[in-house]
Amino acid sequence: MQKPVMVRSDNARTRPDDVEIQRLRDLALVDDLTGLANRRAFVDRVHEVFAAARAGGPIFSLILLDLDGLKDINDTLGYQAGDRALQEFAAALRTAVRATDLPARFGGDEFAVVALHASEAEAEALHARLEQTAAGIISGLVPMM
Repeated sequence: MQKPVMVRSDNARTRPDDVEIQRLRDLALVDDLTGLANRRAFVDRVHEVFAAARAGGPIFSLILLDLDGLKDINDTLGYQAGDRALQEFAAALRTAVRATDLPARFGGDEFAVVALHASEAEAEALHARLEQTAAGIISGLVPMM
């Protein structure tokens, strides 16, 4: 019996094994709650850009962020509200970065971005915008005490 063949919209033929390999790759490298790259994918990318930079490649910046106040949301509104905050911030992060950048969720309330071709000033400006976005998401969910 012949294995079935799936057809993608671009008419490329994909064997079920290829689909399974991609699914496993996504499980290994993508945060399932936010859809962002996970810590493993981020670290792999950092190694790549460091190696490229040592060989004369482009400059890059690393941006680290915390979603401060997430514990308060989890404690007062529950984990579903906390998950929603993480998802909203991940969506904002994806919108804020360029196609050449890699946004990632490190775990918990920690996020990071590898920003290629980003000067220190550009990285600082992006960091400030993302911190404001995070504060807005958290303040919109935390009840008045």
